[in-house]
Amino acid sequence: MREDLTTVRKGIIGENRVIEDLLNQDLNVYVPVCDDANVDMLVESNGKLHRVQVKTVMTYKTKSSIEIKLHKYIDKQSVDVIAVYFAPLEKVAYVRYNNENHITLAIHRARNSQNEKRKWFYQYMEFPVS
Repeated sequence: MREDLTTVRKGIIGENRVIEDLLNQDLNVYVPVCDDANVDMLVESNGKLHRVQVKTVMTYKTKSSIEIKLHKYIDKQSVDVIAVYFAPLEKVAYVRYNNENHITLAIHRARNSQNEKRKWFYQYMEFPVS
């Protein structure tokens, strides 16, 4: 993805990549006409609708991980799942939202080989069904 695109354009590209990924997982996806409720899409799995907010990430936070800031969703109870489109890898991760201020996902092994308590991006590539 080009770096000189506007944030809005990058976000739209990320949303479309997430939709493509979800359709490939054989899930139903519904997109609102008006996006003013912090919900980019609804995803149906096992007869239940999940409110999904998409975040497009362009760069690493550290040499081995990415960070998604979520402070504007705290205590709003408007999001069930955060879909993270990481543009450099062209991959999507789906993390259940538990009212966190931010989520950090490891992409590569850290130089110090620390693995304890790390959330790996690759653990979340399937949409959470339930």
